[in-house]
Amino acid sequence: MEQLIQDLVKKAQLQDKEKGELFKKWREKDKELVNAKSELQFLQERLAIEEKLKSYQATPLSLELPRNLVLYIKRRLLKEFGLESVLEASRQVLLHRFESVKSSFAPSFLEALREFDIVDDHEVLTNKGIQILKEIAANIR
Repeated sequence: MEQLIQDLVKKAQLQDKEKGELFKKWREKDKELVNAKSELQFLQERLAIEEKLKSYQATPLSLELPRNLVLYIKRRLLKEFGLESVLEASRQVLLHRFESVKSSFAPSFLEALREFDIVDDHEVLTNKGIQILKEIAANIR
């Protein structure tokens, strides 16, 4: 009987030891999972940023423009808007900002913007114009 009790005690101790080992492995795996999730989130954010920049550079519309016009857009227009705000701003924000500053631009500059379909006949930024602004801003970075 005493032998039976000792055997049961040994088995109970062994089970406790096995439980401890299982919990230890579980904690290690949980830590690995948390690290993997964190790395995945970082990579997804990085991919999103790269995709955004790539979309601005995928169609080099600014290559259709004369170099002096691109330089003037960089110096004058992007300075007015702010480089970061051009990249992050919505279409509506850019339209509003352009509307508020266009009266300060030379008529010849507005004519050049119209000629290359950056603004329409009413001097409103076109979708192509917004894309060009974002592309030029992304290439400055």
